[in-house]
Amino acid sequence: AGMGGYAYATPSAFVSVEAPVGMALRVNCFDIVVGVESFDGADLQGVTIPVDVIGKSYSEALDAIAQANQTLDAADGSAENAAIDISITSNNEQQVQNLQQESESCMSAYGMHGHCQSATHEERQAAIDADMGVARYLAAQELLALDSSLTLDDCRVMSMAELRGRIADLGGEDPTVDMGSGCGMSDGATESSQGDEEASGNHGYGNGNGNGYGKGRGAGGHGMHGSHMASEDE
Repeated sequence: AGMGGYAYATPSAFVSVEAPVGMALRVNCFDIVVGVESFDGADLQGVTIPVDVIGKSYSEALDAIAQANQTLDAADGSAENAAIDISITSNNEQQVQNLQQESESCMSAYGMHGHCQSATHEERQAAIDADMGVARYLAAQELLALDSSLTLDDCRVMSMAELRGRIADLGGEDPTVDMGSGCGMSDGATESSQGDEEASGNHGYGNGNGNGYGKGRGAGGHGMHGSHMASEDE
């Protein structure tokens, strides 16, 4: 019972759901959401969050988040905001694949466009240090490699659509597939994976070639940032 309780309470995957109503989910090996954190990695235990997801299966949690975003879209009449970027970090390749398939099914069911990708633990930590969602951070890094005149702060205030539009204009790759049309998966590691992450088994089932850059959420959708709420550190 003790080991079972530990397995239930311990996250084995971290899922960054970036949308106007977004958050980072801690998911256990049973695909149950056991925690929520802001994009700077702060635990949101005891903090009021816009969507009740703790204790729900990942598919139920994502369904609730999708509903919240559709409600917001209906209120402001913005179709651009109906985009969700999902990044999954886990050493369990099968869980990454399962969570990506559930993400695809949910987005297809709601007719929402979005993109799903895997990320290494190092990439996730770098995004946390930058107080950015993982998908935004990875897109920012690609854009900065293409345009050295920009800074990370410049990328921070751009919408995901603008980030990825600029990447496309500069000849960057856009291998992601719109979730509404199906979300392909690759066998290899993400191009930015580090050797030690690959050795740990995190081979990153991602869209296309695994990088997962594509059109994402609209302007102003920065999800939940720790700086906007009182929460404890790490």
